[in-house]
Amino acid sequence: MSNLTTVLKYEFYNVLRSKWIIFYTLFLAACTFGFYEVADSFEKIALSLINVLVPIVSLVSILFTATYWYSSERFTEMLLTQPVPRQKLILARLIAIIGALSCSLLVGIYIPFLVHGDISWGSGVIGLASIFLTIVFSVLGVLIGVYISDRMLGIGLGLGLWFYMVVIHDALLLIMLLIFKDYPLDVPSAILGAINPVGLSRVVLLMFFDAPLLLGHTGALIRSLVETGAGYYYLTCFAIVWLLCPTFFAYRKFIYRDF
Repeated sequence: MSNLTTVLKYEFYNVLRSKWIIFYTLFLAACTFGFYEVADSFEKIALSLINVLVPIVSLVSILFTATYWYSSERFTEMLLTQPVPRQKLILARLIAIIGALSCSLLVGIYIPFLVHGDISWGSGVIGLASIFLTIVFSVLGVLIGVYISDRMLGIGLGLGLWFYMVVIHDALLLIMLLIFKDYPLDVPSAILGAINPVGLSRVVLLMFFDAPLLLGHTGALIRSLVETGAGYYYLTCFAIVWLLCPTFFAYRKFIYRDF
């Protein structure tokens, strides 16, 4: 068994045993079952679930990853004394964390879907968008853990980054639109809105379920970009950038970091 496979296996099992992962799964399952009790159609359930998943998935992913990385720092240093290449170590740990969080997420939301027979394209889009958020914010959590050695500062930065992307980014865009309302800012504002991965995931989900009124300012701007000819191309490019760039910087910093 290769070093990558060995580290990946034990890291994955270690993350899954965390009580927070279990609580995360139960919380998502309880929310989804609860929406089935109060809503009378899958579309209403999906819209309610989206409003919960977008902030919760991003918050749990970045905080859990950063916390787990800091708490296992001594274990990381011990592994570095073994014949395990740094490249394989960070990839294995990152894949294990993302895999465990994704499994917890999918189990939590898809068990209620299976029980009620609602496995469809709509539930598939919800799962894919949630996994996208899980990957992006988990990588950001690792990036914070690799660059910042102080635990409290790193966790605080992760919480601040989440709050900015979920709340403040929309507010700043709205203020910009009000200040420069006499200028044609549709395309620039849509591009600035697409910089936020939360806005990207929200617009894909709510456009699929035909709920443009719930998009928010960032989502509405991205929707105007998507409705142009090259809109989906730009959205795909932004999504790829969010998946690759934080991973590259975290990988590069870990390789050259002096432990």
